[in-house]
Amino acid sequence: MKDKILYLSSVDLSRDSGVKIKLDEFISHCISLGHNTLHYNYYIKSTLKKARFFTGKILHTKAKKIYIRSLGNLHLSLFPAFVIARLSGKKIYLEFPTPRVAALKEVTSNKTRLKKITYSIRHYMNGPWILLPVHRVIHYGNESPYFLFGSKHKTIIIGNSIDPNRVTQRKRSSRLNDEDIYALGVANLTLSQGYDRFIRMLKQWNENSNNPRLYFTIVGDGNELENLKQLVKKLNVENNVTFTGRLQSDKLYEMYDNHHIGIGSLGLFRKKLTLSSSLKIREYCLAGLPFMASGKDPDFPKDCAFRWLVKNEDETNSISMALTQFIRLKDSVSDNNIRSYALENLSFEKNLKKIGLTD
Repeated sequence: MKDKILYLSSVDLSRDSGVKIKLDEFISHCISLGHNTLHYNYYIKSTLKKARFFTGKILHTKAKKIYIRSLGNLHLSLFPAFVIARLSGKKIYLEFPTPRVAALKEVTSNKTRLKKITYSIRHYMNGPWILLPVHRVIHYGNESPYFLFGSKHKTIIIGNSIDPNRVTQRKRSSRLNDEDIYALGVANLTLSQGYDRFIRMLKQWNENSNNPRLYFTIVGDGNELENLKQLVKKLNVENNVTFTGRLQSDKLYEMYDNHHIGIGSLGLFRKKLTLSSSLKIREYCLAGLPFMASGKDPDFPKDCAFRWLVKNEDETNSISMALTQFIRLKDSVSDNNIRSYALENLSFEKNLKKIGLTD
């Protein structure tokens, strides 16, 4: 009988369907690999109640492996439970979906000065010492030296995994035979997504009569949505940029059929990141859709034939150059080859074994 796994998380699943899908896929694959896996997601504002809940689960579980999706500034409160669990022979795996140095910048960006100071103090109090009893630390991007201190030897950087059944290979619509170019961006719209860079480039691109017309569809919402709409209005590109809001899966997947290229994160530099592992990029790949992104990704080499890399800084020239190259070479890699890459390199089985959670 394989080791039992306890998975703990605290996520508002009603507001983030993408995370819910990832958690469900993670649990499903652990079970399919022969592990009896229990998942408790406890989302509540009361820090005290959360601390009591998760402490109880950690101390009373019979599971030998405890996988925790980062609980933010709650870790210091759970430190005694971590120590007791480790002394009793249990292994704790702690995942940070966003590097802590980037999470701090992201969370405090819209807070008042006093709240920024208060949150920052709590954040740094939950410092690298909380990782002492942890068996494995999982990151999807580069962490700062401060938060890596004393745990670098047990920290592993992996790419996000994706279930091959989540998205089928796209069926290209007839409009992709037109001379016009259709780009698609699907995201939680934050400043660090960097879609303003693509919109500014689109304005410059369409001013050149020698270029094919460029259109950009943005799917999703978030705190940057209104700023992007204002930018579109200011640049007078309303006829070329479409905002759909959030879409259900079936409607979203239809979007993959009638767009030439997907747009990933173009603003990593705004979170002081150079490496990222976007789930949406992996969904593009699984659908057979080539894509554009900034920064490094642990699952895609620099010379990847269907990942168009742009500079990780606030400029537009590299985006224009990448788009020009894409148009010239867009038929050189088939949708089937792009999907095959996802099936071979982005699986849960591969990453679960890599972090040592499964055999």
